Amino acid sequence: SSLLPPGCACPSPPCMSGGQCVICTEYTSQRAALPCACNVEFCTRCWDRALAESFNACDYARCPTCRRPVHVDFDAEQGCLLFSREEDEPLEFVPEKAEIIFARKKETVDRLLEQARPRQGQLLRQHG
Repeated sequence: SSLLPPGCACPSPPCMSGGQCVICTEYTSQRAALPCACNVEFCTRCWDRALAESFNACDYARCPTCRRPVHVDFDAEQGCLLFSREEDEPLEFVPEKAEIIFARKKETVDRLLEQARPRQGQLLRQHG
């Protein structure tokens, strides 16, 4: 099977030949390439969903197994998410740090929106 860049969650072609997802227990050929040292398998659907849920709940994306922060980017050319280790450590939520935490979350959302804009325009032109 062909390998894509580390951390690529492109649905096609499969990132890695897969096994059984630890969340949904389905066997998959679309295994997420993890940016952390976890030695478990996630299908891309469960990995994406777990990161989105942690982002909404904790204000940052994190691995569902080791809880290590995950940096998410969008590759407009490939039309897929890219995952890498987050260099900034998450801040514990206390009222004094709320503004910083919300600013980081907003920066992440704004960055992803900006990265996705070219692909969105391309898709709209194709189907518009």
